Amino acid sequence: LTAAATFVEKTYKENITFVVGADTIARIGEDRYYSDTLTIDDGISLFSAKGIRFIVFGREMSDSQNTGADVKGQFHSLDSLDLPSTLAEMCHPIKESGFHSNLSSRDLR
Repeated sequence: LTAAATFVEKTYKENITFVVGADTIARIGEDRYYSDTLTIDDGISLFSAKGIRFIVFGREMSDSQNTGADVKGQFHSLDSLDLPSTLAEMCHPIKESGFHSNLSSRDLR
């Protein structure tokens, strides 16, 4: 476990597998997730070089990727997201039929 704010910061060692929701992997695949000094391509290259993998569960989320009990959105799985291809190759989807819960980690806290 780590208190690091971003997944780039969480990659302190190699061959880590993260378990995330579709909303989280969608944000990891966006430019706004990265800083002026670290581009999305830099971040994804770092993930690739360190053997990082993501297990991705589908989530009900709004178009702006908001989630939670008060959000009524459409269910999105890994296949429905527009991710950079290199990032998508690091992901293993869990199908909706295998797991479907709209409970967010924010709601658990």
